[in-house]
Amino acid sequence: GALLMFRRAPPSLFASIMDREVLLQIGYREPFPEPALAQARRLHMPVACMLLALIAVRGAQLITVIEGWVLLFQGVPETCSQLRTWLLVYCLALTFAPVAFIVFWPLLLFLAAIGIRLRADAPAECRSSPAWRGLDLFGNVVVVATLLCLALFLICGAIAWSIRRQVLFLTRLRY
Repeated sequence: GALLMFRRAPPSLFASIMDREVLLQIGYREPFPEPALAQARRLHMPVACMLLALIAVRGAQLITVIEGWVLLFQGVPETCSQLRTWLLVYCLALTFAPVAFIVFWPLLLFLAAIGIRLRADAPAECRSSPAWRGLDLFGNVVVVATLLCLALFLICGAIAWSIRRQVLFLTRLRY
């Protein structure tokens, strides 16, 4: 019952603008045919889900990069020099990832794997330093954030594929 009432509610201004722009980009002219409007409305949920997933990815990356820079500024002892270098490179890559995401995402995956290895091979002096707990915890954050982001990107890819199919269907409706 409540779902049906929700579906009958008039579209919001944002949704109406989105429908109009999508249909105009595909080549429809106003007034739009009802089947095309109905198909355009079906794009609302996938687009919203994709936007939420991308916001979650950026949020996970932001939290991770802030934690990494804080660790660096607090100081990493000389006994953990390899981890400090890794942390610096990882934070730089994550800082610039939003600018050139296609280039930096494979690098971030590679750096996450290197971080796991460096933590496992950290010398005893590094493991006994006061900074080790933060470095070890950050390594766990990197692994979780990387897996989360990867899963969300796969979800975004599936949603983008679905949106593309719906847009192709809209294009075919036009002819």
